[in-house]
Amino acid sequence: MMELQLVAEVVKPYGSDRPALVVFMAPSKTTDLSTAELMIVVQQLTSNLKKELAEVVPASMIPAGYISLETIPVTPTGKTDRRQLRQHGASLSLKQIGANDRTCDVVVDPTSPAERLLRDVWAKVLNIPPTTISIETPFTRLGGDSITAMQVMSRCRAHDMSVKMADILRLQTIRCIALQCQLGPMPKVVNVEGDQDKDVSWALSPIQKMFLDANPSEYNHCNQSFILKMRSPEPLDLIQKALFAVVRRHQMLRARFRRHIDGQWEQYVLPFDPTVVGFEQHVAHTKEEVELLAQRRQLSLDIQNGPVFAIDVFENYGEGQTLLLSAHHLVMDLFSWRVIWHDLQECLNGNDLPQSTTSFQKWCDVQQREGEHLVPEAVLPFKPHRSQFDYWGVAPDENLIGMSETLVDVLDSEATSLLLGKSNEVFSTETTDILVALLDQSFRQTFTDREAPAIFFEGHGREQIPCHELDVSETVGWFTTLHPRQMSLPPNSGVMDAVKAAKAVRQRVPGKGRPYFACQRYSPAGQAQLSHMGAIEVMLIYTGQFQQLEDSKSKLILPTKPMDLEQTSPAIRRFGLIEVTVDVKQGQMVVTFAINKQMRHRALLQRWAQAFTKDLNQLAYSLADLRRYG
Repeated sequence: MMELQLVAEVVKPYGSDRPALVVFMAPSKTTDLSTAELMIVVQQLTSNLKKELAEVVPASMIPAGYISLETIPVTPTGKTDRRQLRQHGASLSLKQIGANDRTCDVVVDPTSPAERLLRDVWAKVLNIPPTTISIETPFTRLGGDSITAMQVMSRCRAHDMSVKMADILRLQTIRCIALQCQLGPMPKVVNVEGDQDKDVSWALSPIQKMFLDANPSEYNHCNQSFILKMRSPEPLDLIQKALFAVVRRHQMLRARFRRHIDGQWEQYVLPFDPTVVGFEQHVAHTKEEVELLAQRRQLSLDIQNGPVFAIDVFENYGEGQTLLLSAHHLVMDLFSWRVIWHDLQECLNGNDLPQSTTSFQKWCDVQQREGEHLVPEAVLPFKPHRSQFDYWGVAPDENLIGMSETLVDVLDSEATSLLLGKSNEVFSTETTDILVALLDQSFRQTFTDREAPAIFFEGHGREQIPCHELDVSETVGWFTTLHPRQMSLPPNSGVMDAVKAAKAVRQRVPGKGRPYFACQRYSPAGQAQLSHMGAIEVMLIYTGQFQQLEDSKSKLILPTKPMDLEQTSPAIRRFGLIEVTVDVKQGQMVVTFAINKQMRHRALLQRWAQAFTKDLNQLAYSLADLRRYG
């Protein structure tokens, strides 16, 4: 049985001005091993150790690396010779010290078909060269998150490989994930899009219900639209053929809504027909002409009479052949757009679309049946603070799009890269944990005369429903969820404490908030006890990255000149009084605070927004330094 000698020591690595905690390791019975073989032994012994330590010890006690030795040196009196260890540590660079760490930057190539396929899929989804991806590098360090994990799952399925999204996020590395993958023909998914019962209506999803409850009369003009440029012009008939293929595959692009005499809404889908979707070609010579036609399209979508989805093609415009994709928000969310873009590209490339996934109708039916029996105490393990709209001097029904204004700031690209990857390693966090923690901390430091509100987090809402094998990884619809994350910290807690607390709160909420939202909207107990939670003070929306539109091989790309469209009517109610949106555009985080123009404490709101972005930039480097130096 192998014995292990361990000595922890603080050293100053070669070429570094900062000390680092390292662990010297001397496994027994390894005297016959080469230096490289000894390094492999240490790697095996320390695999995932950093992640486990982050759960139980302060960041300052997590080693920056592990140094393998044949034996631990001793003094003539038999004590550990720490002076000699420090000298040895000082002769090594930080990179050399970290070479024994499984999270190092050395690229390890795949050796099995499953590993090779996973690496190719990761490269495509994350838009990074496959040769730079090591099978030992964590998915989240490469910028992966739950949204891209779901894309990986669906792309693998298209290549006849089964992998679970939970395994991607839990196991993190290609080496570990590949061991759980199954290669071979995929089983047929039941209740897929296109298999739904004809002429059958069904109830709204929780987020659809929330929107229509808040907007009983003004509901048609609330869209999500994207202006995309064709890398090279395509024939109009090919674009139309691709559009029709996508509309056939995704039932919600053919959806209609109707309201009963009691005020309750329901939705249904029409069979495919070229007239159920908007498609038009325009010849426009100026940006002003394009904007006029694009704005006209925003006003044309109609949830009762249709269409709810349209593509406009602009020719002879200075940007080249340009597409306007418009959808009513009731049938679309940001994850759905990723599916649409992928399918359009596949069709334009002459490829067949993959097998359909579970229909939105089936998902809504199953979630409603589950939600009707949920109770608040089972879906939320804490009691959030009640919203204080009086503090701001604005009533919920006065919180309209037309009364909003935005405060925008941008992080530098290096800080953004760290927040998407290495800043999360020391505490095994997700990017959203850091955002929630700092949003809470900066609020407390700015508004000292009141308690911090719950931060309502917007999730993609596609988490698995227990006891049901449903695959909505490529289903189009409005799945979005909202749930509160209430931070509770002792006085004088630091930002690192807040980051760990934010992670703990996220992990305590069942199903990432999907059951909570279903309970609030469907359950009698939830409607009675959680109705007040509909008045949201602070809301966080993290959109992630749109890597597929930044791919150099993509046929659809973002234009160089953005277009300012009024996608939503000024009379539409906003969900949150303060909506903080974090986008990643061209490698930089863009932070937008949307607030109500009539709110009190405007100077403090501006100070809060500025402090959040400034502190976020600094925290990215601080967390990365903790990872490097322990």
